[in-house]
Amino acid sequence: MIIETLKTFGENIGFADVDPRTIVARLIKVAMGFMGIVMVLMIISGGTLMMISGGDVEKVKRAKKTIINAVIGLIIMLSAYGIVTFVINIFDEKTIKKII
Repeated sequence: MIIETLKTFGENIGFADVDPRTIVARLIKVAMGFMGIVMVLMIISGGTLMMISGGDVEKVKRAKKTIINAVIGLIIMLSAYGIVTFVINIFDEKTIKKII
C-alpha cells in the first residue's frame, strides 16, 4: 500500500517509475568510475615522480608513498563497492514487502 502511494505520488510530480535501488546503483557506478580515474592519476603521478626523481631519496619515498596510498585506496574502494552491492541485493522486493 505504501509503495503504491509513493508510485502514484512520483508519477504525479514527474518522476519516472524507477526503483530507488536502481538509482543508488547508478550513483555508485558513477562514483566508482570517478574514483577509478583518480586512482589511475595517482599511480601515474607517483610513477612520474619516481622517474624524474633523479635519485633523490626523498622524492622516491614520496613517489612510493603516493603509489602505496593509491593501491590502499583502491582496495578500500573495491571493498566498499562489494559491501554496498551485497546490501542492495539483500533488499530485493520480497524482503521489502515483508518489512512494509
